Amino acid sequence: MFAIVMMIWSTFSTALAGDVLERTNYELIMVEPGQFVMGNGGESGQDASFYVTHLVTVSSAFWLGSTEVTRELWQEVMGKERFGPSIEKQDDGGTTIDLSLGGGTTRLLGNRCKDDQCPITGPNWFTVIEFLNTLSEMEGLDPAYRVQETGSPTGPTVIWNRKANGFRLPTEAEYEYAARSDENTQWAGSDNFADIANPKNKVEPVGARKPNAWGFYDMTGNVWEWVWDWYAPYSKGNAVDPTGPAQGRAYPQITHNEYPLRSTRGGSVVAIPTPLGVRSRYVRVWRRGNEVPHCERTFLTGLRIARNVDR
Repeated sequence: MFAIVMMIWSTFSTALAGDVLERTNYELIMVEPGQFVMGNGGESGQDASFYVTHLVTVSSAFWLGSTEVTRELWQEVMGKERFGPSIEKQDDGGTTIDLSLGGGTTRLLGNRCKDDQCPITGPNWFTVIEFLNTLSEMEGLDPAYRVQETGSPTGPTVIWNRKANGFRLPTEAEYEYAARSDENTQWAGSDNFADIANPKNKVEPVGARKPNAWGFYDMTGNVWEWVWDWYAPYSKGNAVDPTGPAQGRAYPQITHNEYPLRSTRGGSVVAIPTPLGVRSRYVRVWRRGNEVPHCERTFLTGLRIARNVDR
């Protein structure tokens, strides 16, 4: 039922017009088609429908970044890091955010990881789409996304050309498939939380912890990562290459947010000090996150690159 053959994208970029990935040492791993059980049947309560277990078939091979996108790669493509007006850049290279909570101002810890190999955090979903299209053009590939401005305060319409050979976000199913890597572990690659995340609740350079069986790093722990899908309940039936609903909708009783949200995956360090036992539960391999796609900024959400395999 499960099949995986992996190749590392190393010399493959020389066949392209650009060499951005090669210059920044960013590797892609090829994931072969297969099946897996997605979700977690142990969830109960209001959000149980968001974790319904179901058999998923990934019918086509795809490339996926072995790590999160680094600050080095982001700056190579975009020229700068973008921070919203409420984010302050610190002298140590990190960032903190001032948010109003309960009538007062609380300083929350942002990404203080300042090395070039630290994961980029901060861009919203639409800025990530811009990054991926720009990288595709730099590498001589067809952009995967077409952006249609609508004048809506919630952002433009983004249309995914699924036949394009350019870089894109993984779907939730692709992400969880690669994260599980045909293993039955609580986190991606281990049942020991310290193997996959910093127990001291710090963002680290990519690849600092143990990879999973297929060679992917930080697929649980470090920072959240944007994916393609709208945040919505799972289908109760089996699915082939699911990509989520065509349109997003709000689930205020679940998310406490009035806007449709895009899904995030991978878990993260947390902004507010939290006991290790609690924090570790929120980065398990099946755990889903969500984020407002048009928010001014995110402070613990990054991304990982995906791409179709040319066959």
